[in-house]
Amino acid sequence: MFLLSRIQEEHDAGHSNPDSVVRGLAATGRVITSAAAIMVVVFTGFVFGDDVAVKQIGLGLAVAILVDATLVRVLLVPSTMVLIGEANWWMPRWLERILPGFDQGEGDADVAGAGSGAVYGPRPEGKLRESES
Repeated sequence: MFLLSRIQEEHDAGHSNPDSVVRGLAATGRVITSAAAIMVVVFTGFVFGDDVAVKQIGLGLAVAILVDATLVRVLLVPSTMVLIGEANWWMPRWLERILPGFDQGEGDADVAGAGSGAVYGPRPEGKLRESES
């Protein structure tokens, strides 16, 4: 989700689809790799325990995260997005009508649904949400 959000931000900023993928991957690659490395080390630590079931689960999770971080997020997702092209950003009209429109960019906050209290976009400086006061 982190990678795809960044790619979408780049595309919404006016970059072409391949450029958006390259910029999104460049911006998030270190964070994704670092998080995966930490998780692989933690789950590999379970292998040194006494319980066989914990060893199996730890090794399985470590391998799964390693494959996900290297093959899926760094190779398959970006290459598929480049091959699919502008179709990545197509949304059916019926779904577009159902989903609330919001902008994650900078600027004024949009209010979706007057009674719902859902605010999309950045909060004004110094303002706390009702739950934070």
